[in-house]
Amino acid sequence: RVTELLEHEPQEGYSCELKFDGVAMSLRYENGRLLRGATRGDGVTGDDVTANVRTIRSIPLSLDPTTSPLATASFEVRGEVYMDLEGFRRLNEQRELEGEAAFANPRNSTAGSLKTLDPREVAKRPLHFTAYQLRFDDEATEQLSELDTHAKRVALLKQMGFPVSTESQVV
Repeated sequence: RVTELLEHEPQEGYSCELKFDGVAMSLRYENGRLLRGATRGDGVTGDDVTANVRTIRSIPLSLDPTTSPLATASFEVRGEVYMDLEGFRRLNEQRELEGEAAFANPRNSTAGSLKTLDPREVAKRPLHFTAYQLRFDDEATEQLSELDTHAKRVALLKQMGFPVSTESQVV
């Protein structure tokens, strides 16, 4: 069915990876620095959560020009912010010790954490980020035309210091 939707058979196969169940995040970088973090919101307008995103340790705030060919370009990294089950369990244990209600599930607690007004509180939450897509502005696309497959772009994300799924392969 996938092949029927494509104009031609992919030359290098299909990229397959697990989906993380968290909050979709768009990270905007310009000149090697994180400029903005935004959620998908309603699909058109997202929430600006830049201050909170800056507290997530797995998100690079700046890129090393020696490992990133995009250090001077403008580009977007899309990924998922999530809470793993162990972090979620520890968070709920701590909340219960403090007399607060436990969160219902990791996804909702992640979404609520990103909307928290105090970034210092967000920094205490066990949030993780995994990148799954790299989008270039026009000038970067011309410079990096060899990145013509999803797998090559994910490999570049990893090279630049972004966490990517280890559960992926080209088939």
